[in-house]
Amino acid sequence: MRCLLLLPLIGVSFVTGCTQAIADKILIPAHSAERTEWMNQRRHEYGTRLGDRLKEFNYDSFDNVRIDALMLYPEKTPRGVVVILHGLTDRKESMLSIAEAFADAGYLAVTPDLRAHGESGGRYTSLGYREKRDMVALLDYLDAQGIDVSHTAVLGGSLGAAVAIQWAGIDPRIKAIVAVAPFAELRTEMEYFYKTYNISPLKQFVVEIAAQMEGHFNIDHVSPLATIKTIDTPLLLAHGRQDEIVPITESQRLFEAAKGPVALQEVDGQHMNIREALGRRFLRRAIDWVDTYVATDSHPQSPSAWIGLLPNRNFPASTPLTMKP
Repeated sequence: MRCLLLLPLIGVSFVTGCTQAIADKILIPAHSAERTEWMNQRRHEYGTRLGDRLKEFNYDSFDNVRIDALMLYPEKTPRGVVVILHGLTDRKESMLSIAEAFADAGYLAVTPDLRAHGESGGRYTSLGYREKRDMVALLDYLDAQGIDVSHTAVLGGSLGAAVAIQWAGIDPRIKAIVAVAPFAELRTEMEYFYKTYNISPLKQFVVEIAAQMEGHFNIDHVSPLATIKTIDTPLLLAHGRQDEIVPITESQRLFEAAKGPVALQEVDGQHMNIREALGRRFLRRAIDWVDTYVATDSHPQSPSAWIGLLPNRNFPASTPLTMKP
């Protein structure tokens, strides 16, 4: 989580400063004008190529924060809905290639800007605490537009993966999750950064007080791990073994705690190159995962044989269970 890389820069001056100034440093996602311009070009290119299949829309969330999103229609009647969630400091345009892959597979693909990101409103990210309710509001909005959202999957990366899991815990319309490099608990993720960057206990205290006071959320209540213990939604996890931002142990904890079908793909890669490390094969597996558990035209369907190539739990006895590296 890149914004937390700012923690080593928090000096003693912040200890005596106002909580809002500290919260601004850690809860307002960083962005660059160059990346924004690149994203705008990317959306223009996709819009030119896809025409009316790509639509921009926005809606008001539960607390009246405006959320901006892109929707990519399949060429035929949708087999279901797939929501694709970006990571911290990123924005929806970076997920268009994944959205197009799902649209080409027959799904209505939706990729929103998380609050405080891209063109969405909201001053601060809450790292999943409010974002999960923003996503409930997204499906409510689509439902009001006459779209069948009863069969929905969500794919997220990093923060988006943590949001995806927590969203599934409060929304039964989510039938499958693909989570790439999620944290298991915001608390353990922050403790990892404190240790990595040798943050003093005093600075830890000040950062947490400011974040919780100004962000109006409790760090300990942001917990995909707590959620996964209460649901049996099929979960496909992926993580880089050399992840230096969210350690792979976070996905391993989620894997061990899952009550429903779960598989974990581990690859050699870091946090920022995880998509390249996973490659097109993982995207094909993600689509197959959604085909298995979400597609309206393929139920019932047994899990594919590739599940047996990965560490897996809670599958029917008929599923191959041979584990390979």
